[in-house]
Amino acid sequence: MHPGLIKLRLAVPADRPALADLHTYAFRVNARGIYDPAVIDAAAERCVTLDPALIADRRYWLIEAGGAPVASGGWSAEPPGWTQSAGIMSEPGDAWVRCMHIHPRMTGTGMGTRLLETVEQAVSEAGFRRLRAWVPLMAIPLYRSAGFADDHAVNVSLPEGTFVGLVMQRHLEAKRRAAA
Repeated sequence: MHPGLIKLRLAVPADRPALADLHTYAFRVNARGIYDPAVIDAAAERCVTLDPALIADRRYWLIEAGGAPVASGGWSAEPPGWTQSAGIMSEPGDAWVRCMHIHPRMTGTGMGTRLLETVEQAVSEAGFRRLRAWVPLMAIPLYRSAGFADDHAVNVSLPEGTFVGLVMQRHLEAKRRAAA
């Protein structure tokens, strides 16, 4: 793929259908062999959907290749709503990575890192002290390589089974001091 054909931009409402397709496909394929198929189906329906407010608030980006979205992610001051049943709570100064997905053909190409850097910069500029994420098992290596530390394991109970992941975090103040 020619680098000139890759573009990072803010998502707009018209992107929602293509993003929904990307999210569903990417999650289902990237989760294969890690989660039970029934849990993948349930999580794809209930847990990996995009909150339209992220686009409206200009807090959601996508990376396009050849005009099609191949990666996306954003942030909010609240954890995803579906995680509340698992007891995930936010603290003052926290921001949360939200709805991050990478097309299976694009994993390992740096797009996830690029999105995390974009999110981290926006969160830091907004004055948050810590960036947190509920991370599914297949994405843990990406977050660790981006400097996120494990916080605690979280099991989200679904009628079809348990959706296991980690809450991970990165303190932004330390990064700001290092850059100064």
